[in-house]
Amino acid sequence: MKIKKKYTVSNKRTIWRLLPSGGKLLIEERDEKNKQVFFNCIDIETGKEIISDFQTDEKFWVGVEAFENDMIYFHKFAKPDMPGHIGITVYGIGKKTVLWSSDNLIFLFLFNKQVFAFIQKFESRDYFSLDAETGDIIKEYGEDVNEVNNLREKSLDVQNEKYKNYIFPDSYIPGRFSPDVEKIIEKKRKSVIISGSVECAEKNKSAFLSYHTVDNNGKLENHFNIIDISSGKVILELLLNQGIASYIPDSFFLKDSLLFLIKDKNELLVYSVE
Repeated sequence: MKIKKKYTVSNKRTIWRLLPSGGKLLIEERDEKNKQVFFNCIDIETGKEIISDFQTDEKFWVGVEAFENDMIYFHKFAKPDMPGHIGITVYGIGKKTVLWSSDNLIFLFLFNKQVFAFIQKFESRDYFSLDAETGDIIKEYGEDVNEVNNLREKSLDVQNEKYKNYIFPDSYIPGRFSPDVEKIIEKKRKSVIISGSVECAEKNKSAFLSYHTVDNNGKLENHFNIIDISSGKVILELLLNQGIASYIPDSFFLKDSLLFLIKDKNELLVYSVE
């Protein structure tokens, strides 16, 4: 396997979430001290900037429901520090403007270029489908949740197809990976005192491992290895995080021949792996 660093993205803010869509990658970054959130979008192959440091009217209590067809679907929170979502704001990357917004609708899912959403009443919900680009109501479903749920199942099939070229790591348990990969993981566990689980992915006859060890001060270190399965040779070894108090899951993923890693919580590293 040939490995080459392609690009790095870092604005010295916590990378909260990565959302790929088509040939683009949306990066949600949070400045928790100053309570601000920023959204950046790059070309996933080259790292070229498409939008930079975008903020909604709400500077912190905002999140992303979905990123699809060059449109970002934002939500606010019903109450700060509470998980309930409220409102939909749709930002178009191509036009670099807010396409439409609703304070009352609550996002459910996307399907067939439509947004499915509902309005919460006292003891029930009214369901709607809307044109994704304009926000115009296409159909009112009333309280008919069965039809909406059937469409949600179809939307999940579409989402699964969209991510078929992505590989996300799984936690290691015996029987989950090929015997050769399991041998590599067990060998690593014998050579290093690992704290917690090992996250692993397999591609191009190589094993991709993320695991934690404990340093002399009782803090955690997050390590990443790429290991050739046939020879057991370590191809790439990185210390992603050190001096941390809790485990960091999902520190990497792969798309086609690209490897994405988050280092020190605020730096995105992208390698070609072929």
